[in-house]
Amino acid sequence: MNNAECLSGLVMIQLLKPGAKVLYANSWTTTDMRTGAALVGSIETSVCRVAAAQLAHFYHVPSHTTAPNSDNHAHDEQNAWEKTFSLLAAIGAGHDLIVNCGMFATGMTCSHEQLLMDAELAGMARRFVQGIDVRPETIAAELIQQVGPLGETYLTQAHTLARLRSAEYFMPDLAVRGPLAVWQAAGAKDTYALARAKVETLRGNPGAALSSKRTQQLQEIIDHFA
Repeated sequence: MNNAECLSGLVMIQLLKPGAKVLYANSWTTTDMRTGAALVGSIETSVCRVAAAQLAHFYHVPSHTTAPNSDNHAHDEQNAWEKTFSLLAAIGAGHDLIVNCGMFATGMTCSHEQLLMDAELAGMARRFVQGIDVRPETIAAELIQQVGPLGETYLTQAHTLARLRSAEYFMPDLAVRGPLAVWQAAGAKDTYALARAKVETLRGNPGAALSSKRTQQLQEIIDHFA
C-alpha cells in the first residue's frame, strides 16, 4: 500500500506535467504495536527505508528518505545509536537525498545542539562510504621498500606529511579524543555540553547578508502568500 501511494503521486505528477523530474520520496514509518506510536528510529523503519531505495532503483528514479532519525526525547545513547544506524542504512541503501539533521523525538523537536551533533555524524558517515583510496600513490610501495621495517620512521616522510591534512582524515568538531587527564582538565564535558558551547560561539558570529536580488525574491514570495 505504501508503494502504491507513492507511485500514485508520481503518476499524477506525470499526468499534470509529462516528463517532470520526480523523487521517490517514500519515507516508510513503522509503529510500536503496543502503543500505536509512530517510529522513525526503529530498526524496522530502517529496513523499510532500505527497501524504499531498492524500489526506487527498480523504477529508475532518484529516492529520498530521512536520517539521522531518533524517537527519543533526550540527547543520550538511544539518540546516538538510532541516528547512527538509520543514517548508515540510508546511505548504504543508495538514497539520493537524505534530510533530517537537527531533529529528534520522532521529528517533533529540533535544536541547534542536535544539528551540530548530526553534522558531525553526517561527516563521519560520508567519510565511511568513501572507503579506502587504493592507488599507486596512496600505497606508496616504493617508499615502503625504501624505508623498510628497520629504516627511518614513516611519520617524517614527505608522503606522510602531504596527507596529514588531506580528506583522508575526518577531523571532528565535537568528538573527544585523547587521554582522560586532558579531557578532565578541559572540564570533562560530554558531547551535548561541547555542542552547547559551540552553539554559543556560533551565535556570536555575524550572519551572512543576503544579496539584494535574493532579498527581493524572498520579499516577493512573502508578498505572494500575505
